[in-house]
Amino acid sequence: MTKYKNKILIISGIVCALGAICMAIAMMTVKFDVKALDLCGEPQQISKSYDVKDIKAISVKQYNSEVLVKKSSDDKIHVTYYTTDCCPTVSELTQDSEIKLYDDFWDYGIKQYTKGFFHGYKKHGLKTIIELPENSNAINIKTETSNGKITVENINVNKAEFYTSNGKIQFSNIVSDTFCGNTVNGSVTADKITADNISLGTTNGHIKVSALKADKLSTTTSNGAITVKNVNAKSAEMTTSNGGISLSDIKSENLIKASTSNGAIDISNISSDNITLQTSNGSILGNITGNPDNYNISSSTSNGNDSLAIYNNKNKTSNKKIEAYTSNGNILVEFTE
Repeated sequence: MTKYKNKILIISGIVCALGAICMAIAMMTVKFDVKALDLCGEPQQISKSYDVKDIKAISVKQYNSEVLVKKSSDDKIHVTYYTTDCCPTVSELTQDSEIKLYDDFWDYGIKQYTKGFFHGYKKHGLKTIIELPENSNAINIKTETSNGKITVENINVNKAEFYTSNGKIQFSNIVSDTFCGNTVNGSVTADKITADNISLGTTNGHIKVSALKADKLSTTTSNGAITVKNVNAKSAEMTTSNGGISLSDIKSENLIKASTSNGAIDISNISSDNITLQTSNGSILGNITGNPDNYNISSSTSNGNDSLAIYNNKNKTSNKKIEAYTSNGNILVEFTE
């Protein structure tokens, strides 16, 4: 009997898989809407307005809502969101002049059992909208969502933080002292951001940024490419594990660092006193703005050609440095004035 156990387990697994596939096909055929499993009723829209002088901070923490932060059409702060009877969203103004908007964690957990796993799902895809007037530069804003996209555009604030677990993030036309945007499963796109510190990250997704001005720029992903264009920063660091890195028109006073494990690094018109380009499996190609005689250059590749090798260790006393390393790929870098 023992010799048949593995066969029985394999056959059982195949049957279960076929059953799941048949169920999925049947659900698509009848256009089954998973929102029908939500027993909380139709979401109700709520809108509130505040005088900007009365607000110091805004905090949003939700589960299944998209978040949109944009410029207000007048001089007030406007907050629009959706709530249901069994999955309520709470909005309050604290004594510290903070607008707090959140899905109650304990209530959400209890309803998980009383109303089913999909309770609150009808709120998925509905937008929570925060509208900020032009004179909001003293306000701190932080938004968190688990299953929803975050879009931020045309705002001027003091400190801005945006986090989601399963959704993409899009930023455009933002001024802030400190700016942070992170997701786990989604892409990050940022255009026209000015801040002292800019931090952008994801785990599974690409990062595309352009027209940024910052003292410090940091972009990090694990599984995705990074594209950076038209950036002026004192330091700029780009890191990924599985993906290529493309840099063009980057000016940095102190540091440009691009690091990946599996991917090529393409550069065009980048300039800095310190440049580090490092990959394990990929080529390093492009041009650096500057004169090689002004740099202490160190480069190496195990399997490929290295155009920088002729400059290696010729100017060890220079404070300006270029490092370019790969294990499997060419290093073909030129210098342009």
